[in-house]
Amino acid sequence: MNLVEKCVNEFVNQARSRGVLGEGWDADEITQSGDSLVLRVNGPDRRGFALQLKRRADGIPACAQTENFSIALLTEDAVDMPADAEQDRVLGEFLQIIDACDQEPIPDIHWWDLVVDGDLSAFLDGTSVNFAEVKITLKCNQSCVMCKTGPEVRNVLPDAAALEKLLPRLAGKTDRLTFSGGEPTLDPELPRYVEMARDAGFGVIEIQSNGIRLREYDYVKRLVDAGEGKTTFLVSLHAHQAELSDRITRAPGTFEKTILGLHNILKTGADLDLCHVIMTLNCRHISEYVDFVATELGPRLDILFTLAVPVERVLDNRELMPRISDFATPLRAGLSKCHSREECVVQDRTRPAALIIGGSGLTMCIIPGFEHMHRERESPAPKDTRHLLMKAEQCRECKWDECCSGFWRRYAELYGTGEFVPVPRD
Repeated sequence: MNLVEKCVNEFVNQARSRGVLGEGWDADEITQSGDSLVLRVNGPDRRGFALQLKRRADGIPACAQTENFSIALLTEDAVDMPADAEQDRVLGEFLQIIDACDQEPIPDIHWWDLVVDGDLSAFLDGTSVNFAEVKITLKCNQSCVMCKTGPEVRNVLPDAAALEKLLPRLAGKTDRLTFSGGEPTLDPELPRYVEMARDAGFGVIEIQSNGIRLREYDYVKRLVDAGEGKTTFLVSLHAHQAELSDRITRAPGTFEKTILGLHNILKTGADLDLCHVIMTLNCRHISEYVDFVATELGPRLDILFTLAVPVERVLDNRELMPRISDFATPLRAGLSKCHSREECVVQDRTRPAALIIGGSGLTMCIIPGFEHMHRERESPAPKDTRHLLMKAEQCRECKWDECCSGFWRRYAELYGTGEFVPVPRD
């Protein structure tokens, strides 16, 4: 039992000693749900209520806030009986006891242990691929205008000891692990983390990076050797020119370092994917971007396309979200210069492969003729972005409706849904 659970048990003991619980009322059980605890209190005649105690954070709907907790009344879990004065009294007095007793801050490490010891959903993307992702730091040496990582993410690693405990459990759920950030190469322990992931049994150990630190070949080789053939790389490259890259990353002089890092990865023979986020700043240059990648880096890599995700910085800068009419033609032109992954299996590569990420805000109806390059059918939107997506009324008539996750709600708010034209069913 960790410190968080002990704290909740103390609330129950105090309620019993002060007579709030008793005479038919008592805490039935304490269960874990994600990174929170659910406390159920039952009374006579099937009356009762359930409280969710979550780490205190602004913006969480709550019936009470204490030093450590945001407390929500889970009405959907309550017994289907009309509320009465006695039930309201127990609830009110129990909340007062929690407020009075919860005065000492709980160290962050115990909150993270609560997740590690129970529900692993914070680290699993929830798709059919169901890869695991662990952010080992939130520090970064770039400041990209469309960065989607905020301070409230749940899958951040506090230290190596926690990772050692977590990895075997995640390996029982999936064969694929991603180390991300922030910028994971800023943690000097990353090569050791890769070794730990290898020993835990992961078949693929992906490192998501901006590539700056990877300009050091010996460091790249350490990461590759640590994985013993299992290390792969996903590197962000959102522009084909240094000036444009500087505007996007807001880190002048880093474009050349990233390119050098990409060459180093290819030199080791490790698998390499590029992440290209489409936004207003770069959306008209997708075809030129593909040309640059093919010429500068060659055919032995994949380009993953996604639309800027409307969270964090993109929410504050609506001008970053391009219209379909701005990027549909350049995107199709870029895709026409790439292989699909299926083609790469049956023939030698002569150009890079392209893949559109499932649940990325890019729908199949805007890339006619290139639907085979969309990952939507095999892996739809991960669980942490599904609530950001929607469909229009006309989507019901589209041949891709059943396997399409939809487009960003934010896009519809900015530009409407008229540009989404359903593809006729065969």
